[in-house]
Amino acid sequence: MKDGETRWSFPDLTSALEWTRERNDQGIRCILSPHGECSTTIGASQNALDDLVSCAKRIYEEKVNASLAVKLTTIGAMFDKQLCRDYLVVLFEDATENYVDLEIDMESMAFVEFTIDVVNSCLADYPLTLSLQAYLDRTRDDIYNAVRRGGLVRLVKGAYSGDISDSNDIQERFRELAEILLIRREEFKIATHDPDIIEWMKKTTSNQKEKVEFSFLKGLADATKLDLVQKGWKVSEYIPFGPGGESYEERRKSYLKTLNGMGRSPAP
Repeated sequence: MKDGETRWSFPDLTSALEWTRERNDQGIRCILSPHGECSTTIGASQNALDDLVSCAKRIYEEKVNASLAVKLTTIGAMFDKQLCRDYLVVLFEDATENYVDLEIDMESMAFVEFTIDVVNSCLADYPLTLSLQAYLDRTRDDIYNAVRRGGLVRLVKGAYSGDISDSNDIQERFRELAEILLIRREEFKIATHDPDIIEWMKKTTSNQKEKVEFSFLKGLADATKLDLVQKGWKVSEYIPFGPGGESYEERRKSYLKTLNGMGRSPAP
């Protein structure tokens, strides 16, 4: 590993970009995500915006195949929603100028309604990807609304607390939502390390590989990523970087601990 690198993230943007180039050479697109969430001051939100703008510029300058992930709580959603909206427009304009796509991460339930509202207001002017969580009852409607407005969906199970918590129920819901997207013949992304869902998705999309991108986290499913690329699917890797990643890494460790307690393992 590089200095400061952990299983889950990189210490800075430069090392993350170096890794992105390596992944690109393997046929894997990347999603860069500056660490941090829940900014509670204008200064912290401005710093987060500056980091995102800098990242978009570096992606363009380095000519790597990467998009930029955004958590709205980093740019003011915790304390000033209008400020967050204004900052997001600034970021969209800068990212568009640098030919970099934005992907909006979905956070805890307290921010779902606001995130959807902000995204809907932006879709008329800016293309983007929105993460939608399978464990929320509202996600079916959110998928229809996002697709109707031209948004690209990244379907995830959800890493916080949702309306359903049973793993089998979430797995079934995930399949149902993926089928909606397939029936509509929309391009979309799935972010999961569940080997059962991955195998189901491979069988379901074997004749329409161009419609789906498999998205994974850094630190998980490395063999699966390469296998999918070799078999013709689109693959991306989510790459966090920078200081302040403690809560992110704790969620990853908790995820593995939960799986272990259930007698399950992520895709290899």
